Amino acid sequence: MRIEYLKREEFKKIKSLSINYNFNPYRNYRILNKESQGGYFLKEISDSLDQGDHVIIAKNKKRIIGLISVAKLLWDTAHFGIKMAKINYLIAEGSYQESRMVKKELLSFAIRQCKTEGIEHLSCKVDTSDYSSAHCLEEKYFKLMDTILTYIILIKSYNLPNLKELYKVRGYNKRDLNSLIAIVKPQKCVKTVFLTMSATSVNEQLLAKTKIFGHTQFLNLAQSLQEFFAIM
Repeated sequence: MRIEYLKREEFKKIKSLSINYNFNPYRNYRILNKESQGGYFLKEISDSLDQGDHVIIAKNKKRIIGLISVAKLLWDTAHFGIKMAKINYLIAEGSYQESRMVKKELLSFAIRQCKTEGIEHLSCKVDTSDYSSAHCLEEKYFKLMDTILTYIILIKSYNLPNLKELYKVRGYNKRDLNSLIAIVKPQKCVKTVFLTMSATSVNEQLLAKTKIFGHTQFLNLAQSLQEFFAIM
């Protein structure tokens, strides 16, 4: 097995990984077929190459059997004052034992590169059913921080009940910032984030996942993720 950076001319060779990836983050989007789900994955990896992220592959002879992608977190780095990055994908073919061995090598290579670049904080979100990734991360001293639940709703098929109006609901604007800070005041971490986020960035983060599909009728993903991080 050989670990190296993915070259643009080899990009098409990772298609089999996208087709066989059991934990594709779009797999629960029921309006998307498997081909479309794989297409979004390939587009994200292609964008990562264009942005200069670390896209690292494991090869068995000429066949690509695993991949890890690491992206620098520029906003987080500027905000917290330490170099931060995240693992977007950690994928390998084969059984639990086979995939764990490949992921272990990919993760070791990626961590070495992060240390070389002075990155001090590395995080990764993992599907709760992806045991080989979770075990590899824990083996490398990543700590389990939380479990994230996300929900989904198809707006077209949802009949809004006729409820008594208790509050007026409207879009966020800049005048609301101080009120929002007051609400989250006891939660220092969240307060800090609000202090540096403009109305535009709040809205961008809320709509980021819906924009990728070109419409806003499909909101968020129903699945459970575990978030790990490591201080290096």
